[in-house]
Parts: sequence; structure tokens; C-alpha cells
Amino acid sequence: MFLQLPPEVQLLVLAQLPVFSVHRFRLIARECNDTFQSNISTIYRNIAIYHRIAPDNMNINEILRGRKVYFDWLNRRLPGEDHDEEAISWKEYVQRFFLLEKNWIDGKALQTVRLTGAQRRHRIQIDEVEGSAISTFGLGGIASNCFDTGEPLWTNPIVSPWAHCEFDKGFLIWGRRTTKIEVWRRKCDQEADPLPAYDPDEYQRATHTLLTQLEGLEENTQIERSDQRGQFQPFICLNTEVPTSASRFVYPHLVLATRDTLFVFVYDVPNAKLLRKIELDQDNVLDGDGDDEDETVNYVEHSPTHVFVCMERQIGIYKKSDGKADLVFRTTHPPDYLLSIDPEDPEFEDEEDTLASMELPLRPIENHTIRLNNFAHSGLREFKAVHVSPCGRIWVAICEESFVYIVTGGLEGTNSPLELTEIYLGEEELYYLAFDGYHVAVAG
Repeated sequence: MFLQLPPEVQLLVLAQLPVFSVHRFRLIARECNDTFQSNISTIYRNIAIYHRIAPDNMNINEILRGRKVYFDWLNRRLPGEDHDEEAISWKEYVQRFFLLEKNWIDGKALQTVRLTGAQRRHRIQIDEVEGSAISTFGLGGIASNCFDTGEPLWTNPIVSPWAHCEFDKGFLIWGRRTTKIEVWRRKCDQEADPLPAYDPDEYQRATHTLLTQLEGLEENTQIERSDQRGQFQPFICLNTEVPTSASRFVYPHLVLATRDTLFVFVYDVPNAKLLRKIELDQDNVLDGDGDDEDETVNYVEHSPTHVFVCMERQIGIYKKSDGKADLVFRTTHPPDYLLSIDPEDPEFEDEEDTLASMELPLRPIENHTIRLNNFAHSGLREFKAVHVSPCGRIWVAICEESFVYIVTGGLEGTNSPLELTEIYLGEEELYYLAFDGYHVAVAG
């Protein structure tokens, strides 16, 4: 019956199937395999467009050039594929995207890299353009390593122990444990496209000179340095005038917050410009029960339009446009949806009960304040982190007491009602959160 449909209809149907179902389609009959093989590029391009992993007005080479991603992992051939073909095809592009998706579901790693060095790594960032892992260390220093081999590409030992670093679009940022924030930039980017704001301070210039001298003394290096891959040079030093303890950089904006919940600074990094100094609303910096104990900032995040300040007992959300509070997130009233996946919880003995728990009625949110409370698991909760999707319409927060909150809508400019889901993960404490807009990963 399917093969009797017009060819263009067949291709549209195949585009809407999961990629693994498309593979199985080939095995149904010889005619199916013939249809697949004769339209293989069109089929995978339609799949990429339908699943929104590629725009409909660009070819595969334009997509790869536009993303400027280090695609060595994509060039690796799967078992049974033609190893003589050099170009990346639509088939390869789609297969590897869904392989990543499958690994998320199965909990498997696409690639494991063992980084060299005996020091304990603290903060790790990934440079997808140059294929390197950037790390700070418990004993001090920062380094970039080849993502494929783990070999060192660049090292700066003159960085404070346990430094928090941020990285995006070639800019590498860390603090000096004072009011100074160092901004370095990929060396090849600054030389190819020098920015007018380039103005390192004397400390950065001296550090860069020292690193250049040390590199010149290295002998028998195993890394070819002529391409400047993984190397950085100082760009600017920002001065917040008061110490900050939390930072988040999503190009082009860097957001810094003081630990005492007084100020948030929003910088335009490429232009080295302070866009806004937000004075946090102290009337809202309470636990909602009249407790005057001082709050502290655990994390800070931002979207294109808002800044999220994660404190111990609440999350304050402020507009970048005028610095005013848009919403306050606390734990005192029930959520819209409730999901517990704790296997020890007697209320949720099987999968049907767990799914049924999500069908709670929506409740209106008043006064732009979210107040949450789990029915079965009450008690004081300390927020640890918050992350927002690239589009700014979805954000996720975690509490130390194994609660995950997923929020959509409700903010100015989103034009959608606010909905809230609370997930209980059991008795393990949570400290780390990652969210890319599609997947939520937590660790304790």
C-alpha cells in the first residue's frame, strides 16, 4: 500500500519517522530498499528539516560552515560505511544527531576522553570549534586539552585555585578573587578579527609575555602549535568595584552577582561595556515567612531578556531592559504538575501511577510570584542552580533536596501562560544541573 503512494508523498511520510524506523524501512522489501537508496539524500534532508536540526534553505556544507563546529567526531565513519568518501552527507549528519539523542536515553557516552595531568580538575568547558576541553584546577591554573587525544594545547598556571571559568564563542573568562574579571580570547579569532575593545591590563600583558616565553622553552612537544589551536590571549579586564561570587556567560552577555544579593552586573563582553547594574529588590529577598536572615547567591543565569538570580530560598528573575523584578520563585504553594520517580515512594508503585500524577489541574499564579510545595515531600529546600533554554521560554531549577522544577512561560515577552512541573528524584542530594533546552541532567 505504501509503495503505491506518489513518490513525493512517500518521502514526506518517511521524513516524519524516527531515523531508526527509516533504517528498518529498508528491510521490508526490495522495493523499499530501492526507494530508499534512490532518494537517500532527499530522505535524510527532509528528516533534518522536519526534526528542526537543519533549516530548509541551506545545504549541508553551508550548515557546517555556519556552525563552525569542530567536526572530527562527525567525520568518523560508522561500521560498514564507505571510508573513501570525504564529504559529510545528510545521512551522516542525521545519523550522528540521533546517535547523540539515543545515547542520552540509554545513558551511554559517545566518546570518552582521558585528560592528562595529575591535578584535580574543577570547572570544565568545551570548545566545539577547535575541539578542546578547557579546565581550571583545584591547585590553580587553567588549560586547554585536545578533545580527541587529551594532549595539552595551552596552559596558564597563573590562575587562582578552584577558579570558576566561563566560555562561549571564543571568549574565556575567570575571576581573580578580587573585583577584577579576566577576559581572554581565542588567539586565532583576535588576529583574524581584532575587536576595538581589546585592552588588556598590565597584569594580563605580563602573564601573556611569560606564557609565550615558557612555550618557547618547551622541547619535544607533541602538539603542532603553528595553527594556534586551543590557544588564548588576553582581551580585557573588567572591574566590578565590588567582589562577585557567581557568573554566567552566554555570548555576548556576562552576568555577575554579588554573594550578598545586593547587585547584579550585565556586561557586553565583545565591547567591554557595562550594560546595566541591577540593584536587587531587598523586599523580596526573604524566605516569605518573615525571616530576616540574609540570603546568599548560589548561582546566576540569564536569557536574552532576563537575569535569573538563584538564592538559597528563592529565585529572583529580573528584566535586562530596566532591571526591574519580573517574577519571584519560592517553595510554598503546589505546582501545576507533580511527578515523583522515587522507587521507594509508596504513593507511586508503578508506571501508571507515576504518569497519572502529572494530570493535576492548572492553578492560576497571582502577583507574579510562584510558590511551590510538594504534597508528599514537604520541608525547607535550598535552591542550588537554575538554567534557561536558549530561546528563554523554558527554565529549570534544582533544590538540594532532590527536587527539579521545570517552568515554561509566564515571563514578560513570552506570550504564554506559566506552567510548572515539580519532579522528585528520591533521597539523593543534588548539586549540579545541565540543561540544553531539550535534556535535563542532574548530579549529586
